[in-house]
Amino acid sequence: MDKYYKYFSIKRDLFDEYDGSINFKDGLTPGGKRVLYDSEDVEKDLVTGAIALESNWVIDKKKNSISLMLARVTDAVRLRVIYTDYNLKYDLDELIDAQKY
Repeated sequence: MDKYYKYFSIKRDLFDEYDGSINFKDGLTPGGKRVLYDSEDVEKDLVTGAIALESNWVIDKKKNSISLMLARVTDAVRLRVIYTDYNLKYDLDELIDAQKY
């Protein structure tokens, strides 16, 4: 649950810095559908992969984005903050996703 609280702490800091995120629903199903998520079973749902939490911000006139995600990755729940600079000549998200944990 420590990562769960860190997720919302970082999210609050990002809201303070960049205002609202581009999505208002944190919940993300395994099929990629965004849902409003409000459950007391959040720890179980994260561990089993039934739900992931994700928020996104587009900043600097769409030159950069920040994604905050709490999700099961392979064998553990991981908290990831991904910063993407769209001025780069390669796909940073693709490189990050290709990493093995």
